[in-house]
Amino acid sequence: MKKTGFRVDVSTLRKKLEAMKQVAAIQFKPDVMDYTKKTLATASRITPVRDFSVIRSNQIQKKGNQFQRWREHGGRGKTKAQFLAGRAPARFLYRASWGQLARSLGLQIPESQQVKTAKTRRKPEIQPPRAYGQIRGGKRTFSVVMFNPFLAIPSRYKKFTGEEIIADAQKKHERQFKRQVNKRLKVTLYAIMNK
Repeated sequence: MKKTGFRVDVSTLRKKLEAMKQVAAIQFKPDVMDYTKKTLATASRITPVRDFSVIRSNQIQKKGNQFQRWREHGGRGKTKAQFLAGRAPARFLYRASWGQLARSLGLQIPESQQVKTAKTRRKPEIQPPRAYGQIRGGKRTFSVVMFNPFLAIPSRYKKFTGEEIIADAQKKHERQFKRQVNKRLKVTLYAIMNK
């Protein structure tokens, strides 16, 4: 009769643990930056834009609209169409904030022409708070931190927050990001273990 029994060999596991200690977080920068870029592009795409018909109604059609009030207070030199044209581009500012954030990280995301030309309607022109990001870490951790204070400001024009938008966008790309990281980890460990 042959010998029977069970055997556990943890030497391979120990090799993997030693190899994992040598892996620097910065090696995953391409994966983290790709995930960030895709997330910001999705966030920009899914951020709601105020309906133009509502803007038109409030600005020039309703009784007591903004155009009438402006004229009552001495406003002159603009037609209704010109008055409306000066207000409509502001509806894309929320989407434009994600592009600002991406550019601060050295990334480019697709943006429509309306988003690129979005501007505040305030005179004198007061820009909304800028969105920005920071890249942190290196040896043990690597992260991208994002700040979008414009979407944190309460407004009667929006019923969403930047946190909700970015969380939804992250969910859409999370599985792909995890697959990329696992693939890179396997390749890195294999290279270290087989030196």
